[in-house]
Amino acid sequence: MAYLIMSSVDTAEARSAAAWAALGPPDAEGTTMLWSVRPHPSSGVAALVVPGTPSMCGIDLPQPDYDALLTSEERAALVEELGEGWVEQA
Repeated sequence: MAYLIMSSVDTAEARSAAAWAALGPPDAEGTTMLWSVRPHPSSGVAALVVPGTPSMCGIDLPQPDYDALLTSEERAALVEELGEGWVEQA
């Protein structure tokens, strides 16, 4: 699992929705975002939760196409762990 820190929940949700839209017509009714969003409990920033493989997202997509959903800058900014202050979800 990797995380992409975004400036706000709204920004993270919009980025996740853009990745979902890039996949084409939705297969899952009601789905609007590809990746889940974890808000920071106090700072206002949010993290996209980016699984390492498309199958971990429940989509059937070749790995290179999945990787291409992130820009090179976003891939470089991915972190493996959230820093201090993030609350672990059960």
